[in-house]
Amino acid sequence: MATTLMTPKGEITLPAEIREKYGFNDWGLLSVIDMGDGSILLKPYESELTKTAEQMRKRLEEDGVTLDDILQTLDEVRKEMFKERYGNIGSHDS
Repeated sequence: MATTLMTPKGEITLPAEIREKYGFNDWGLLSVIDMGDGSILLKPYESELTKTAEQMRKRLEEDGVTLDDILQTLDEVRKEMFKERYGNIGSHDS
């Protein structure tokens, strides 16, 4: 078990072996979880947006969807929406 010192400002330094083992980077954001028994749990902070994006990436990868596929589909949908909203204005394709 490692120990660390808390400064009067509440700052602590995680031991290097812990930072390396769990991939804590410089100035990384941590979630602090009060365990309710005087213990706290620190873990890398991960926003809901990051979690959702990672889930989407994995699902798309599993389904064999590439970035080019997504961009092409977005372009097609954008053109359809433009046509629905503005009709055929000249030969506007952009």
